[in-house]
Amino acid sequence: SYEKKSSLQLNGSGGSSFSSSRYGYSFGAFGSGFGSRDSSGPTLSHSHSTQYTFVWQSLTLWREVQRNMHRLWVCADSDLLSISTSYQLLNTGQGLNRVQSCPKVGKVMRHLLTKTQRAAGSPWVGLSVIHLGDRDVPNALVFIDKYTQIPRFLKPIVDFCDDIPDLYTNEHIA
Repeated sequence: SYEKKSSLQLNGSGGSSFSSSRYGYSFGAFGSGFGSRDSSGPTLSHSHSTQYTFVWQSLTLWREVQRNMHRLWVCADSDLLSISTSYQLLNTGQGLNRVQSCPKVGKVMRHLLTKTQRAAGSPWVGLSVIHLGDRDVPNALVFIDKYTQIPRFLKPIVDFCDDIPDLYTNEHIA
């Protein structure tokens, strides 16, 4: 299927793209000017409302995945232990990995993605590609590992948001 090219790219204000380093940004990011001719910092190649929609849709999909993690675990076990699906040991760029298709996990994920896209109420901003059994996500166990890390990434943000009322009323923070 044809996938609309997304423009969720980080640019310098002069229009040239920032190079992606191992940490996700070039040294010129965050407006420091270090390693950049333009000290005004990075800009998005799309509107803030598009970025907001992308983040909201991503978080909504992640919520659906978390709510269905029990189903995904069962499917992952079934896919990994399947005698009808063989695997190959390949160097995926992340070392040697067991690369194996994940038809049951894929079916559940396609359902969750479709459900989330329908409920979004606006055009889907991100990609609709689900990586499974490829160089990015070699097998169902790697898939489960990636998605079980999401709560750990989001917890500091949730904790901060939960603390906003206390921070607002704290007379030592002004």
